[in-house]
Amino acid sequence: MQITQEQVERLRARTGLSYERARALLEQAGGDLLEALILLERQGGTGQAAGSFYSTRPDSGAEAPPASAASGGLQKTRESRPGFWDWLTQLLDAVWDLLRHSVVNRLEIWRRGEMMSSMPVLILVLLVIVAFWLTAALLLFGLLFGCTYRFSGPDLNRDVLRQASSAVHRAVDRLCREVHRAVEKGKNKKH
Repeated sequence: MQITQEQVERLRARTGLSYERARALLEQAGGDLLEALILLERQGGTGQAAGSFYSTRPDSGAEAPPASAASGGLQKTRESRPGFWDWLTQLLDAVWDLLRHSVVNRLEIWRRGEMMSSMPVLILVLLVIVAFWLTAALLLFGLLFGCTYRFSGPDLNRDVLRQASSAVHRAVDRLCREVHRAVEKGKNKKH
């Protein structure tokens, strides 16, 4: 079988071997990349030229390379050195996951047992970032007029959140009653 440059490059990318060694392994394996990797492992060979170690064993993860690789000093495995693209991919996945959760979960505004409005949590976060004082004032204003706020969605339907929002609502309700009583007392003293 004819060994192509692409096959040699793929084996080198995975193992860090020299061109000659990668080509020799592929020739022994009949051009099969997996078989070449298995042959390399059986021979105890590593990609010492690139300063890396490759193993097809699932338990070899971040363990030290075999003794033949350790002779060149301390070396890290490829798994312990993620590249820029791995880091960028993980970051983009995390951002996408955060956006998905903030759109799926909602803030609901209730008054007298009836839902008045509902908005994605993403909108609430953007409002807080763009106009914090206005958003805080509107939320407080709603609380003063008997509105309750609930978070709903697959990630936010938890008892802890409901209990916390209920506790805030009860505290604001008590405060409103106390203010109302104080105002009434002030009016009665003037008359």
